[in-house]
Amino acid sequence: MSPGRALVISPRLPEFDRESGLLRVSHLIDMLLRRGWKVTFGCLRTPTDPERYAYELEQRGVETHAPLKSIDSISDVSEFRLAILAFWHVAEKFIPELREAAPSARLVVDSIDLHFVREMRDQLRFEPGSPPGQLDADQAETLMKEINTYAAADAVLTVSEKEAALINDLTAQPRLAMSLPDAEELPRSPVPLRDRRGILFLGNFLHAPNCDAAEYLCQEIIPRLDRSLLEEHPLSIVGTAAEEHVRNLAGGLAPVKTVGWVPSVLPYLNAARVSVVPLRYGAGTKRKIVQALMVGTPTVTTPVGAEGLGVQDGRQVLIADDSYAFARAIERLLRRPLTWWGLARRGRRHMLGLHGRAVIEARFDLMLEDVLARPVRPAASEEAVEDRGDGVARSPEYAELVAQVREAVESDVPAGAKVLVATRGDDGFLAFEGRTGWHFPRNSDGRYAGHYPADSEAAIAHLEELREKGATHLALPETAFWWMNHYEELNGHLEASYPRIRSDEQVIIWELSGERPSVPAEPESQQAGEAAGRSDGAAPDERGEEPRPEAIPVEVTPELIQRLQPAALPAASRHRVAARGRRALVLGVYLTGKPNTAEHVAATLAEARAVEVSQRWVALGEAPADGDLGAVTTLAVSEATPKYALLNRLLADEDLESYDFVITTDDDIVLPEGFLDLFLGIQTSAGYSLAQPARTHNSFVDHPIVLQQRGVLARQTLFVEIGPMVSFGRDIYELVFPFDESNPMGWGFENVWARLLYERGKQEGIVDAVPVDHSIRPPVAHYTWSDANAARDRYLARHPHFPYEDCFRVFDVVAVDR
Repeated sequence: MSPGRALVISPRLPEFDRESGLLRVSHLIDMLLRRGWKVTFGCLRTPTDPERYAYELEQRGVETHAPLKSIDSISDVSEFRLAILAFWHVAEKFIPELREAAPSARLVVDSIDLHFVREMRDQLRFEPGSPPGQLDADQAETLMKEINTYAAADAVLTVSEKEAALINDLTAQPRLAMSLPDAEELPRSPVPLRDRRGILFLGNFLHAPNCDAAEYLCQEIIPRLDRSLLEEHPLSIVGTAAEEHVRNLAGGLAPVKTVGWVPSVLPYLNAARVSVVPLRYGAGTKRKIVQALMVGTPTVTTPVGAEGLGVQDGRQVLIADDSYAFARAIERLLRRPLTWWGLARRGRRHMLGLHGRAVIEARFDLMLEDVLARPVRPAASEEAVEDRGDGVARSPEYAELVAQVREAVESDVPAGAKVLVATRGDDGFLAFEGRTGWHFPRNSDGRYAGHYPADSEAAIAHLEELREKGATHLALPETAFWWMNHYEELNGHLEASYPRIRSDEQVIIWELSGERPSVPAEPESQQAGEAAGRSDGAAPDERGEEPRPEAIPVEVTPELIQRLQPAALPAASRHRVAARGRRALVLGVYLTGKPNTAEHVAATLAEARAVEVSQRWVALGEAPADGDLGAVTTLAVSEATPKYALLNRLLADEDLESYDFVITTDDDIVLPEGFLDLFLGIQTSAGYSLAQPARTHNSFVDHPIVLQQRGVLARQTLFVEIGPMVSFGRDIYELVFPFDESNPMGWGFENVWARLLYERGKQEGIVDAVPVDHSIRPPVAHYTWSDANAARDRYLARHPHFPYEDCFRVFDVVAVDR
């Protein structure tokens, strides 16, 4: 079997740490690469923040198209020997094109799970006191489309033998589908039973069965548990969008906390006493069970949760089919060590034999050999191929997206607004409460125009025409994210002219008024200096170099500041009283030759009312600022000097014991009004000795854990990043000051701080209620990444620390109502 070119297409980039199905896509790509295949990847939808996951693919040598609008955009398509299409609705869209463009390619559909099984179970499941469920015509039509798509492929992959057999029976093709279980290779938890605490429920809560399971768990199972046992072992709900979709369920249950998305679930699996998977409907296999059993964390689940995994009740898991039995099973594991140890041992052994990486790699080789030996199926006749537009219009995921977009508009757009929505004529997107929806583009009679704009110029002209007629907002649903790449000038026009008021995985919304801050272009001499690896602080000499420009303030508009105001301002404001009478020392460094917001930062911090603020700033470069910023600039340095050496010079001149907090800040952030009183008030109320404000979703981010989580005030973590702003409480000054100048850029301080604070019983956290916008300058713009990384490695080799995976934990969430 000689490798060749392979194409992998999925709905989104392989976000391996957010969704099990997309992690599976990432694993498929890895297995192809290890076998010498040259892989091209495409996805249907343009993500709002593609850099991280696209970068991961590109680093592995994968040609990436995000989005992939048409097979024609890929060069030499006819050379593909293999195409793997993740999810049936993706395959439905691309199989006809691939049959024509790559007639010798074998087309494999990876079902991930059988959508029609999941949807039918949801519709037909029995609810006591309710009439029997019934399937409707739309669901029947969707079922036919899914089965037809599988039948049109050369092969189908499933996650279990059970689902492979079902497809083969329904299509009357006994070799069409084959099982390729999810691959996992997790080490046994190093945490002994005596140190394990808590009940854990993992899930992606953008997936409806997980939301239903959380409701079942919180409303029908948890109330049946012994209260004293639950207080000793509280429930943690962890996963993508948990804070948005299930926080209210847990709000009235004191021993329940909603953690939300975390970069790694491994620390939670390692530390929990019991994992629970109370699914009432669904399909496929449940990776969360595979992961829990593989690390040796016993699990209680339902028959739906256990299917396809070959597990037996009482041998590898405990299976319960009603809430009473489920609660008794949890208590059994919490109280009986012998039962716990037996399930932990047998569960891990079973999962290694079924889902271990070596086992799956061998099955993958057999699959490739089998599929490539099969004759290629002919293309379907034109009459059999239905034009569905974008290929997802009738999928359950699409219906969920429509609902999410409407909810977002009604949440973030004021009543009475006229909202343009980019859609191919689906009126469902426009059914807003209290707001008017307009198709974009649209005809003079208000109907969908029936076509996309010819180019960016036409799109901009039509946008401004509709704005003149009263349109107040523009919404791009996820299905239209490709506009941002295809209509580049339109995207630039929007970003330059109008503020984004929402940007997430489902929708981007612009307010068609106001202006974004303009960032002046950097002088050519600055860019040349950076290319040579020169620090921003390098001074001019007498050999004819261009003098450094003076400070370049960035205009920070009222509209931008207003967008940063806490969504739950009354809840955040209640904590302001905790900051009253506190004293804070602010230490900042601003670069005089770079666009910066130092003037805005200093002015906003000076407006604190509850907190007494003293500010000390360093001007790094040639010409210090004047005005209010100049008045608090106590040091001007023209030669290249590392940030932490400058901060140490400021610290040396202060009586630190006279301050309750020391705050370090960079010069490229935007703060909301009343920031310091709210931030320090929440830090004080939460008991964090070390804290940082979360970052907005449009910010530059190295570690996703710092992104703002909606619906919470703060999160207790093992991670507080070194910038752009950090607050140190007086009780840890001796642990962190002075900064270690052998590590000039400070990379790795976070890991050491986490260890120091943990060993002394101190807490740290991220304050979500008052985020900062960190989008003015990209990181690593004025120093060399490789030098900073090498300095981090040397520093960590000398100091006890926690590895990043351990740091990326959320121990507690301070909800809005706490």
